Amino acid sequence: MVAGGPAILELLRPRSGNGLTLRQVVRLAVEGDPGCQRVVADAGRSIGIAVANLCNLINPELIVVGGELSRAGDLLLGPMREVVWRSAIRSAAETARIVPGVLGERAEVLGALALVLGDSDRFIASRINVATGSSETLETMPGR
Repeated sequence: MVAGGPAILELLRPRSGNGLTLRQVVRLAVEGDPGCQRVVADAGRSIGIAVANLCNLINPELIVVGGELSRAGDLLLGPMREVVWRSAIRSAAETARIVPGVLGERAEVLGALALVLGDSDRFIASRINVATGSSETLETMPGR
């Protein structure tokens, strides 16, 4: 892993020792520390290569970057966008927007909740069928 938290911390270990956290690296980068800015930018370029390949394969309109590292904002996203622009097929690079996530630490929980709510009608229908012995599906239920 080149762009993950452990890899970034390992790159900074000779200079900062073992006590540095990714949150601190991001804070220091935003405050102007050149070493931290460099590793965040390098991570952005590495992620940008993967995102460019993704753009070439599925041509997404929107790429949302989340996690602790995304809090670095344009220090991460700028180099990522630059690599996507240089490396992806031109039409894919032109349509793909790369933005920071806004859900923060709640992203996983909210995503799981969205999945549950999306399947709740099917779940309730299956429970009704079990209780009543019916074989109706959600689509054949009256009122649907």
